[in-house]
Amino acid sequence: MENRNKYLWILALVSLTFGSATFNSYAQVNAEKVKKEEPIRIYGHANIEASHNIQQKYSEEYSSFTPSLIPMTSNQKKLSNALMYDASLKIGFETKFYIEERFSKGIAEFVASKNDSLSIHRLYFETENFSLGLKENNFCNIATFGPVKVIQASWKNKYKNNFTFAIGIEENKTVTLYPEKANKYKGMTKDQLEAKPFQSRRNFPAASTNLQYDFSDNFGSIALSGIVRPMSFYDSGSKDHKTPLLLGWGANLGTKLKLRPKVNILTANILFGQGIGSYVHDLKEMGKVEEADAYIKKGTDNEVKTIMVGGAHASFEHRWSPALHFNICAGANYTFNQDKNDREDGKDAYKLGVYAGAHAKYWITKRAAVGAEYTWGGRKNLDDNFKNAHHIKAVATFKF
Repeated sequence: MENRNKYLWILALVSLTFGSATFNSYAQVNAEKVKKEEPIRIYGHANIEASHNIQQKYSEEYSSFTPSLIPMTSNQKKLSNALMYDASLKIGFETKFYIEERFSKGIAEFVASKNDSLSIHRLYFETENFSLGLKENNFCNIATFGPVKVIQASWKNKYKNNFTFAIGIEENKTVTLYPEKANKYKGMTKDQLEAKPFQSRRNFPAASTNLQYDFSDNFGSIALSGIVRPMSFYDSGSKDHKTPLLLGWGANLGTKLKLRPKVNILTANILFGQGIGSYVHDLKEMGKVEEADAYIKKGTDNEVKTIMVGGAHASFEHRWSPALHFNICAGANYTFNQDKNDREDGKDAYKLGVYAGAHAKYWITKRAAVGAEYTWGGRKNLDDNFKNAHHIKAVATFKF
């Protein structure tokens, strides 16, 4: 019900977007220009994956590798499965049209996988300066990992052909206080966790922004992005119905350099903030296992503390030929302000995650490719317990 209500208003955007596209594509004065574009383009791709984990294993629910999900106890290892298969399908619809000689487009994308039912991946309408719908936000717009997708209204403008400024008001990500699969909540159902008197709320929207500078000669870009997110809570069990409000914030500095256009591409970013785990690679993936944004202090029922995190990530892509691509990557995230004596099961809480890996992909044709991936990762808890894992994956991709 929640997901249906969440997207109810935006589903109307599909009819509006594609209806407007059909009309404008043939009714505008610049019809000759429009004829060069497909009124509606249908695209998609399918992935088939097989992965194997060495030394440490993942539960069957997780097929992608990330250090935060490395099992740290013998009980977690027993729940794991070494060999996993996954298949996913993405299909999208894109329409381009012109309004008063200005470019506009609408996109609708849907994704389905072996473990997840069909869901909306992206759904938005965009002009040269404005966008509305479900799409990537402005925070971490240049990074080795993609920005999170949220429902938002965003505005951007380009200045002097080099600077681009963007700002958006967006839905706030949920702050998870009671992860379903956390050790301390095992044996409790989802309904029981949701019935606890102290809960997070999304009463206020978040805001994200970025300022990007594009180097001349198509050399690349550098961008500073940020996010501010009020985190509200409600305690129905207290006499005064306590409603604390915390502020999450974050900044990311990223660059993407085309050292040799279409051959060598370097991407790197550093980030810092608090209460932004849901927006950062490695921390956002552990949402069902452990708190990523904030936690309830030990010995209390309604005192919340935000988690401060910093990270550095980099990747380098080399294209041996138009068909053969090779990529190496590495990164780390570190939490600064946590004390193992300040939270329940504190010694088992995430402190550091590191990873390094490489993958290669070969395009057999323009629509079919095969690839292989190797990643090493390590996780350290607040009690300095460190575990590492190796991950091998084979992928077949088909585009249409």
